[in-house]
Amino acid sequence: MSQSEVNYEVVNVRLDLTVRQAAEIRHILFEAQRGYSLEFVPERINGIREVIQQLDDSIGAVIGA
Repeated sequence: MSQSEVNYEVVNVRLDLTVRQAAEIRHILFEAQRGYSLEFVPERINGIREVIQQLDDSIGAVIGA
């Protein structure tokens, strides 16, 4: 399959991060989406918010929050 034929919507990427790295990335993503409302946001911002939630869940599982 060539790169132009890959459906990126169904490809998952997994990362191994320390808690500190995850928290730093979460902070950067949070800053990137700040200023957008909860309604009428670009799909890109919805995707960022989904990743933030996944990071929150993962960080919380590690630190017991």
